[in-house]
Amino acid sequence: MATLTFPILKVDDIVSHFRTIILVGFPEAKTFTRSDIVPHPKPEVLQRVLLRVLQIVLGVRQEHFYMMPGKVNVHYPQLMDGFTPLCNLAAALSRFLPKCHINDFSLGDLLNPKPKRIIWILSGTDNFLQFRDQRRAIYIEHTTNFRSIVEKAQQLQKCIEEFEKKIQKLTMIPPEQQEEVKELTAAIQKVQQKINQECRPRDTAVQDKLARLKAELQEKTKSLGQVKMDVATLKDEQARLRSQIVESPDQLKSEMEKLKETVKKLKKDTDQTNEACVDYQNKVESALSCKRELQLYYNKLVEMDAGMGKLSSLKVEDQNLKEEIESLQKKLKTSERQEEQLKRVFASRKEKLRQFLTKKEQKKQAYEQDAQKILEDYTQLEEKWQKCEEQGNLKRKETALLKLNLKELGDILENVTRRTAEQQTSLMCAMKKHDENLSKEINVWLAAKKGKTCRFGEPHHIPSCAWWNFHQNAVINVFVSMICYCIIT
Repeated sequence: MATLTFPILKVDDIVSHFRTIILVGFPEAKTFTRSDIVPHPKPEVLQRVLLRVLQIVLGVRQEHFYMMPGKVNVHYPQLMDGFTPLCNLAAALSRFLPKCHINDFSLGDLLNPKPKRIIWILSGTDNFLQFRDQRRAIYIEHTTNFRSIVEKAQQLQKCIEEFEKKIQKLTMIPPEQQEEVKELTAAIQKVQQKINQECRPRDTAVQDKLARLKAELQEKTKSLGQVKMDVATLKDEQARLRSQIVESPDQLKSEMEKLKETVKKLKKDTDQTNEACVDYQNKVESALSCKRELQLYYNKLVEMDAGMGKLSSLKVEDQNLKEEIESLQKKLKTSERQEEQLKRVFASRKEKLRQFLTKKEQKKQAYEQDAQKILEDYTQLEEKWQKCEEQGNLKRKETALLKLNLKELGDILENVTRRTAEQQTSLMCAMKKHDENLSKEINVWLAAKKGKTCRFGEPHHIPSCAWWNFHQNAVINVFVSMICYCIIT
């Protein structure tokens, strides 16, 4: 008790737990109280409580505890009726309580229980029953979830097979389209090579020219705007000066010439700008044509990129499907492991059940054989009993006859004794008379002879008494011998 693996409960907790949980459905649930444990334990109540615990754990009926084992050879099993249930209960508890970590159980705990020992034993059994209920609930959950797990595993296996088929369909190109795909890939490679070899330098050169022309155009547009601004300012100045300056023909002529020269310069500049614009337009049109061609190539490249994107998306989907398949395979492996574990547990349970059934069958056969032997022994005992009874009846009859004979002999003895007593009395009287006569004759004879009566006066009774004693013993012996002869005959 120094190193315990279960808690020692209080008496009230033990009583309440046994009444509300363990002994439900049994009549002891209403009658089991605290006074049955402390201060003076009641052996009968504790024996019934432990019997109910064994019924719950082992699944044994109450009648089995009152049956004599078939392997035990007892000549008179009726003598063991009172001790058989207690012996079976002690044997079952000696096998059950070590599982509750109670290894020092003895028969004295049932016959003469002590409060501390009983509290310890009931705490251990309560702890074991709680542990049994928890493990039993988990086992029932596993058994109920086993079918659902198997169905999920089958569904996952079907999904894996379907995904594998889809992956094969996606990765596998049909033989009709394989040639077209090969031609398209070869054409795409050729186009990419041509673009890399021919169009790329042209594109770079055209883009450089366009950048230069744009820069020149911007400069000329700036200069043109500046010139327009200058013309507008000059016109304003001209109008202002016209209003201020007195008109003189010479000055007008000189100014007109100057204006004409400036106009000519402006016309030249505009013509140059127009020519530059026409060249720029031509170049822009050529650039646009090149741009259109490049756009066509670009569209093809975009289509190729879209195809590559689709291919990469298909690869990503393939990778995702592979990861899903791996995860499903892992789940399937875990479910298979659980299934194997459950199969092992089921096989072990089945094996234990088979061993239990074989042991039960062997015990049943041994019990039947023992019962047959007991019946044979019982029949032999009955036959012997009948013979003994017949012999007893014969002996009773003989004893009755002997009693009758003894009664008759007793009557005969009474008659003989009575007759012998009568004869003895008569003989006594006769002997006394004879003795008196003899003494008288002796006295007369003695008196007649020399007159010596004083000498023979005293001892004359002595020979008469001796003679009487001698005759009395002889008569008694004769009568005793007659009585013995009568009894023997």
